[in-house]
Amino acid sequence: MAEELRELGFEVVLFSTGDGLLDRVCVEKPALLLANVYLSGMLGVEVCEKIKGDESIPTRVLLIGAIFRADRYRARPTSLYGADGYFEEGLSAEAFRGIVLRALEEAGEPNLSGGEKNQR
Repeated sequence: MAEELRELGFEVVLFSTGDGLLDRVCVEKPALLLANVYLSGMLGVEVCEKIKGDESIPTRVLLIGAIFRADRYRARPTSLYGADGYFEEGLSAEAFRGIVLRALEEAGEPNLSGGEKNQR
């Protein structure tokens, strides 16, 4: 997914813990956040709840689940945690790009064609 985002021209920052992710989002307030529901430390769904509960953070949140693993989250957390979208791992590149671009269009983000570096 990171490579697909880079090909679209986005700056990508990866986190393995929800705590570090939330700290960065609170400071930088990116247009879009993709968070795995199972981050260590603070779960991705908890990060989502905190972001969506803070009106000063306009970040759109897409949660990533893992339908192919029995030990992973299987419910659609969009209604439960306030996420702007949800998708499963293993999505085709085309479908993934469509989800990301649609989320940004819904947020009114200009310049979605890729090409130049997007600070998101």
